[in-house]
Amino acid sequence: MYRSTCLLGSYIVASRSASRKRPTRLLSIYIYIYLQPQPTSASATQIDSRAAAAAAATQREQERTVELEREAQPQAKSTYKAPESQQTSSVVADGANTPKAPTVDQIRTLLYAALPSAEGARLIIASPQYPNDASEDSSVVRLPQEIEGRVTFGLVQSSQHMDYLVQQPLQYGSSAVELCYEVIFIPGSDDCLLRNCSKAPLHMTCLDSRWTRWLIRENRRAVIRPGLWRISLVRNGDDASDRLCTEIMLLRRQYTVAIHRAIDSSLAKRAASEDDAENRGKRRKLGKDETEDVAIPPASKTAPGSDSIAKRADIVQSRQLTPSSVRELVNQTGIPLLELADKETAVISSLHINNGEDPQPTPVSTAYGSDSYHLSRIQYMGHTSSTSVFSCRHSAIPGLVVAKVPRYDGKSIEQVPSFARSWKRERDMLRGHKHRNIVALKAFDARMFALYLEVLPRSLYRGNMSTFTLSDVATILYDIASALVYLYDKSIIHNDIKPGNIAFSPQRGAVLFDFGMATNDEDQATGGTMWYLPPDIIHRKRRGFPGDVWALGITASYLLGKMQIPERCGIRWDMADSGKKKGSDQAMMAWFNLVKEKREELDRDNKLESIVYDMLHWKAESRITAEGITAALDSFKLESVEGPTCDGQRLTRSRTKSPLVG
Repeated sequence: MYRSTCLLGSYIVASRSASRKRPTRLLSIYIYIYLQPQPTSASATQIDSRAAAAAAATQREQERTVELEREAQPQAKSTYKAPESQQTSSVVADGANTPKAPTVDQIRTLLYAALPSAEGARLIIASPQYPNDASEDSSVVRLPQEIEGRVTFGLVQSSQHMDYLVQQPLQYGSSAVELCYEVIFIPGSDDCLLRNCSKAPLHMTCLDSRWTRWLIRENRRAVIRPGLWRISLVRNGDDASDRLCTEIMLLRRQYTVAIHRAIDSSLAKRAASEDDAENRGKRRKLGKDETEDVAIPPASKTAPGSDSIAKRADIVQSRQLTPSSVRELVNQTGIPLLELADKETAVISSLHINNGEDPQPTPVSTAYGSDSYHLSRIQYMGHTSSTSVFSCRHSAIPGLVVAKVPRYDGKSIEQVPSFARSWKRERDMLRGHKHRNIVALKAFDARMFALYLEVLPRSLYRGNMSTFTLSDVATILYDIASALVYLYDKSIIHNDIKPGNIAFSPQRGAVLFDFGMATNDEDQATGGTMWYLPPDIIHRKRRGFPGDVWALGITASYLLGKMQIPERCGIRWDMADSGKKKGSDQAMMAWFNLVKEKREELDRDNKLESIVYDMLHWKAESRITAEGITAALDSFKLESVEGPTCDGQRLTRSRTKSPLVG
């Protein structure tokens, strides 16, 4: 028995050397021999030793056979090829020809190999297929690296983009499914928010730590930190992570912000003192014409003069930036631009990653400016509960601009989606639009949710009671109505018209700004400032184009001196409580009744007040339109009788167009 076992073992090795094609059969023969009755103890040690040697030889031959078979197969076209020891072949899963997911080491090697080709990308993604919008959106960059079952692409972070909706088709057996998720890069952070937009739950697994895994249900979000992650689509309660998945590698943010301290030199002090003395003299000389100031939110009491801002800008620009002047950011998680003080400069630098080495600054130009630029803050202008505003110089934009930045301090990540929606809405509404009575967008930076706007005069919010002349009111109404006609032709509704969002000076005219609540759908639900909401909101639950006319009518009532600024009327309510809390409904109706009373006090014989009367009609379908306002004002001529304000002036008909509103 012992001899026959040895001979048969030799036959196995010899036949393997000749054939190399039957690993399963040979292995079964070996197992059969091994299970034969054991001989005496004297020969058992020799037999076990020879059997072990035969098993080791068989295993080596099997591994060599698999390698030869792989080498004989045609290679897939790919710029990147994984090591032979890491490659996998397709398998049949659940009766469907679906490729098995590559190993973690394969994915890691693949994504790191794609880094040099993905300049500026924050996310490097390995997926069975490219996303649906890869050929249309320039922020989605196809990469040449791929292996069996995975292609690669990158999502670029720049001043143009802050969020992405990734739609990736996947094959599940014989049916196609879609993996859909939204990514928002958190400003001032290396992390991002990922929202599940698929019609099924997602599993998020950190491949750098096997203990980090959680379930993201539909429309829910999760914070993703830099590292390697696998996103798996869950179908019918089954974890299909081996089939319906994609891998992402989140990199750290691709830009830096360095704040340089203000240099308190004797030259700057002398220029500043001369500037203050000059401005005091100008204020005395300008008198009532001291309205050519910069538009600011209602929270600020005064606004700096344009000359003062220009002088301060020259002081800031004259100093040199040195490494020793850089100061450390106090809040590392908030938006860096919020830490800028007057006369300080922020240096924003884009980074370039090369072969996984330390990122280096590099200038990157875009259609709306440069990804690398200097921003010198001139003067603080004001803030609201959600935004901060200051005048500044942008190194890629001639002249002065106004920076508008959300007041995000990094403490509440839940605020990021709402800030992102508001910022993106305002950018999209202003980008590409040109109208004299609509604020101009000069540049923007999506990485910090910053908008850079033209410098405007002060807003109409200038005290509890209006001091505007009737000529001013006519000009303001005509200019804003003209802006609304332009917007309505493009199906844009402002949704937040009020004195604080309209800038004005006799030289510049009226300019509409703050498009953070604008929509391009009349049926889209939206909020707004409570005192300027139309009664349409009660029954139709929407504002629409007539809602903007109503809000302009409330503004005109304040400008005409018929009511105090609505924000100071003492009546408050919350539209979210409408129909739910009795006290909120009573306050809202009390306000509408007050508006009705003020409307009845308007003089119908006064042509301007007659227009405002028609703007405040209770029924939206009976309300005058923006086109009607401009047409009515075109037929009027303003004649001054006595006094500088609305009292003592009248509006009469004229056959010629008024130069005040032309």
